[in-house]
Amino acid sequence: MLPLNRFRRAILVALALASLLPCVLRSQTEEVKIKANAALRAADEGRPEEAYRIWMELMALGPTGLGEEGFSFVRAHVYHVAAMKIAEIGDGNCTKTLEWVEKGKKPGLPEYKHVYDVFYPWLLIAEGVCYAQQERYEDAYEMLWLSKSELRKAPPEDAAEFLRSADQYLDAVNEHVISEGDYITKPQREFPRLCRGGSRSLTFTGVSTVATSS
Repeated sequence: MLPLNRFRRAILVALALASLLPCVLRSQTEEVKIKANAALRAADEGRPEEAYRIWMELMALGPTGLGEEGFSFVRAHVYHVAAMKIAEIGDGNCTKTLEWVEKGKKPGLPEYKHVYDVFYPWLLIAEGVCYAQQERYEDAYEMLWLSKSELRKAPPEDAAEFLRSADQYLDAVNEHVISEGDYITKPQREFPRLCRGGSRSLTFTGVSTVATSS
């Protein structure tokens, strides 16, 4: 199995960095600042669903209401709390995981201006892993390649660990691919699990927070 503890560590580091309201939101209205602080606090205290709800309320203000930088900041945090929720869900519940992947992708594509934008391709990796666990190997392969394509748009220092994990999962999927879209019907070995680290884990065999390579 492939561990995902590296993801978990990255999330904890990111939470520490995000604990203070950034300059891009300090010029906003008092209502926006109160909501943003509430969302940051909810995420920091391990309440990703509440954080998601608040960030999506702020997303509704759009770039006009938040400014381009403020909107980018809020959008990145939507990706992040969706990834947190997937970590909390744990392994063996791809239905719920895929539901939160879709919620996380709802704001659309990132511009890779914020460190948390890297969690958008992380969501694509989660989606690909679930497809593989469901033996939907073609869908898994395509989604993992899409995640790599997105990760290459991010700053290398933000994307490096995620790229390594995407490559590990692609290697696992390759074992089930024959050629021309034909796939082995019986897996030769168990596909690495997505989440096993509990609510604080973001690794794909363990979403502890960010996985280490095996």
